[in-house]
Amino acid sequence: MSRLTGDFLRILSISAVMVIHASYGQEVEFQKHHDFFSASFAGILINQISRFCVPVFILLSGYGLTMRYGNVLKREIGFSFALDFYKKRFLKIGIPFVFWTVFLLAVFGRFSLEGSLTGIIASNIAILLKFLFVKGADYHFYFFTIILECYLLYPLLLKYRSPILFSLLLFVQIIYIYPVTVSSFTGIPLIRFPSSFFVHWIFYFYLGMISADKKVLEKIKKIPVIPFGILFAVFTGYVVQEYIRRSMTENDPGYYNHFNRLSVFLYAVSFWILFVKLDGILEAIFRQRKLAVWITYFSGLSFGVYIYHTMILRVINLTFLEGSLAVLPLVILISFGSVWGIDKLIRINFMRIIAGLPELPVPEKEENSPSKT
Repeated sequence: MSRLTGDFLRILSISAVMVIHASYGQEVEFQKHHDFFSASFAGILINQISRFCVPVFILLSGYGLTMRYGNVLKREIGFSFALDFYKKRFLKIGIPFVFWTVFLLAVFGRFSLEGSLTGIIASNIAILLKFLFVKGADYHFYFFTIILECYLLYPLLLKYRSPILFSLLLFVQIIYIYPVTVSSFTGIPLIRFPSSFFVHWIFYFYLGMISADKKVLEKIKKIPVIPFGILFAVFTGYVVQEYIRRSMTENDPGYYNHFNRLSVFLYAVSFWILFVKLDGILEAIFRQRKLAVWITYFSGLSFGVYIYHTMILRVINLTFLEGSLAVLPLVILISFGSVWGIDKLIRINFMRIIAGLPELPVPEKEENSPSKT
């Protein structure tokens, strides 16, 4: 997959994330009335079709890293390689994650200020650790935990990549889609982890890694178009059908609208395959219409958009537009527009890292300055 197609897919994915969050009101409304000729039904359709977003984000992360590090010899992947990798990756994700977690915990009043100084420090460290590793400070911050866990495992996955590892991670993915069913058949209770824990996501990351292999890419591109198109349509319908069916018998959309479902798994993987197959066509269209610069630029803003969009959504929902479908495109436009403005204002690279913006290139120093006359 070309860098340009990947950038477009990143923009599409972050837009889908915002659509999912902005359409939760329609989910609640549809669950109450099941009106198939309503805005709420349109909202849940858009919501479910957008479910490719987080898996594809993680696929793109594994793919992008392996396009960069995939040619490193396995014997060179050791302790020093891992340290260098962690230094480069964890700072870019970890610094904004910690900063915004602390900021939001303070804004939401989650820190404790009661007791002795020692007790306050100890309790607040415990609170911070919980919201960093178990429960996000805002409802979308679980993605930071997922990606940092994937980064932590990346050197090992890169060193020991193989068909056996692929099969093992696929097996883990499937059993955690059906943990209760697996336990009932085997009699072995599976350990239940938070939704942000890597067992629910690591297969997507590894699939992105192996997709960076040219041989794998060629095999994907050779999948027959018509059979794949039929399968993609079936998987898309399966996501929507499962959601509607479960909404008839379950009371809270949070129990059946999540990503850890077989239907979403099949849909997200097929969505990835679709874009791999369309890569050449999409890149040609983008370049022909001179969109490459804009796609690359707004893709670079997507991380910042992910951080701020829920805050922007809360503000929009304070207006008369709350609950309407107009919120969906509005949150996308305002979020990208706001981060565009922040990008123009902040020019110091450390502040840009905190803000979730790409670093500006450092100008090269002239080796031979002109002598004074």
